[in-house]
Amino acid sequence: MIIVNNPRFLRQEIVSIPCQEGGHFYYVDMGWLAVHQNVERAYQWTYFVVCIMTPFIFLVYCNINLIVELRRSLRMRFETTGSRTVRCTGGGSDSSAAANRITLTLIVIVAM
Repeated sequence: MIIVNNPRFLRQEIVSIPCQEGGHFYYVDMGWLAVHQNVERAYQWTYFVVCIMTPFIFLVYCNINLIVELRRSLRMRFETTGSRTVRCTGGGSDSSAAANRITLTLIVIVAM
């Protein structure tokens, strides 16, 4: 990401003018990238595709695969137990319910 963001430093440049009383007057002027509009447009599109769209598509792909595998796991669990109801015990901690809570928490974290 550092390499892709480096051209942003070329959008503006700091220019100093020496004052007659001593010291300098600093102001921000257009940089090399702002002057060359075609290069800036190419940079913006490249940045959009590489830094925004590629991670977004990768995240959507991973989330879809996660949901598919979780459904497959749930279906396999139902097939092995033979029932679709979750049996809860009154006093003890149910490992299946705890696993379901952890799975739901992970899905919510990934979705966010």
